[in-house]
Order: sequence, then C-alpha cells, then structure tokens
Amino acid sequence: MTAPLGDKRKSIPVSVAKDRLNSFDQRIVDMRSRKMSHVQIGLELGYSDRMIATRWRRIKLLPDTVDDAEAARIIASKARSMGELPTSEAELCERDRMMLDLRKRGMLMRDIAEEVGCTRKYVSERLIRLRGALGEAVVPMAAGKDSSTCHSTDVPCFIPCLRCGEKFNSWSRTRNRICPNCKRVNSRVNDVQEARVWA
Repeated sequence: MTAPLGDKRKSIPVSVAKDRLNSFDQRIVDMRSRKMSHVQIGLELGYSDRMIATRWRRIKLLPDTVDDAEAARIIASKARSMGELPTSEAELCERDRMMLDLRKRGMLMRDIAEEVGCTRKYVSERLIRLRGALGEAVVPMAAGKDSSTCHSTDVPCFIPCLRCGEKFNSWSRTRNRICPNCKRVNSRVNDVQEARVWA
C-alpha cells in the first residue's frame, strides 16, 4: 500500500547537484540503474509512481556539481518557494521576485502564471501571503485596469455600461455590464409593468 505523500514529502531534503544527492534521491538513482520502473520504485519507497517520475526528471536536470555557497543559496531559495515566507525584500527567491516585477508592471494573474510557469491560483495566493509578510510597500495592491484587459480579476476595472455608455467600476466585464443607475431605472420599469399585468 502506498504511504500518504503529505507527511513524507516535507521530510525529503533538497538535492542541489548530482554529487550532492540526498539519501532519498540516491536510492532512486540506484534503483533506476538496476532498471527498476517508476512503479516498482514507488512501491519499494512508499510513494506514487508519478511522484517518483517527477523526482527522477528533477534529478536528471541537476547540475553535476556546485560550491558550498551556491548550494546554501539554492536550498534557501527552494525552501522559500515551497511556502516559507521571507522576512525582507532581499530574501525573496527568484520566482517571487519575478512575480512581483510582473505584477508591478500591471500584468494579469493568468499572464504572470504563464510567464512564471505555475497556476493562476498559486500566483494570487502567493502574492497575498507575501503582502501579508512584507507589507503593501513591497507588494502593492494592483490598481484599477482598463476594460481591454479586465475579464474576471481581483480588482475592479472601468467598463462602459451597455445601456447608457457611461463608464463604471465592475469586477467582471463578462458578468456585470449594466451600471447601478441603469439597474435602478430598469427595476422601476419592470415593477410598473408587472403591476399592470396583475391589475
């Protein structure tokens, strides 16, 4: 039976180079050299074959060697990118720094996600957590966006009303296309028509 991944995954240390593999990754390399499949290795170690396959791909992409300073930097960077929050702007890992730069340029969450190589949800949640840890001075709230880039975002944007043409603040131009004034007028007209029908 496969062991749950959540607890074990946290205890696996980071491998920074092929000459500095942790014991878990070294066991995977040894088993692969004996021509064992990912499924067999997963059963042996108590993990899913998908997790073993992902780990194997990462091992193959590692550099052959790194010096001590670079190894320490990689380990700290990976620890932060896996959820630990930095205490200052200088401690930001490359991914967080890239997300902040793109967001400050006004890019949408989905565009940042494509650029960085992760999900939109991860970008949104990570920026919220970074803002909580570092403050709005480092991670500012996004400003209102133009209607050409606003679909469904975490900030309102200005779009023209379909009825009167006046621009108003909307959270989503695909759902809310009529301004509050026109909605009030429309509801009064509908109430009068309904009263005539029932009279």
